[in-house]
Amino acid sequence: MERLDNIIADMNRKWEELAIKMGTIDKDIVAPGFPFLIEKTFNFSVEDIGVRRRIKDQEGNSWEFDVVARAGEYLFIIDVKSSYNKIEYIKYFYEVLLPKAKELLPEFKIREYRLVGCIASFRLDDSIIYKASEMGILAISLGGSYLNFLNFEEVRSNL
Repeated sequence: MERLDNIIADMNRKWEELAIKMGTIDKDIVAPGFPFLIEKTFNFSVEDIGVRRRIKDQEGNSWEFDVVARAGEYLFIIDVKSSYNKIEYIKYFYEVLLPKAKELLPEFKIREYRLVGCIASFRLDDSIIYKASEMGILAISLGGSYLNFLNFEEVRSNL
């Protein structure tokens, strides 16, 4: 079993290196794995998922959302970084991007979804996970079983 864990860890490191070089973590790793994570955690399916959703506001400013996934009554907005290592990143996501998503995404014009913010990275420092939990944001990391929520229990009551 230990050998298998080492092989999986080595494979994950190689995926990380490749995705960082290519800058396609959102498209190549997070988006394909997110439906499985949602099904495993919430026991329902992702109905729609989009990568790098771009939309303009009324002033002509362009906004980009790394991954947007619709599942049941939830709309997940995932902010993806190869290295999510600054508190400022999560503050910007929480204070600027999530409100903009609610304002601009057409899904919210059709129906009132429960907006769930998520951050995703290969490695998340405990301070980032703690801050995410404090803000009600799910933290996702690439782990032994592909994608994992690192703070689901801490955030669960806010969902």
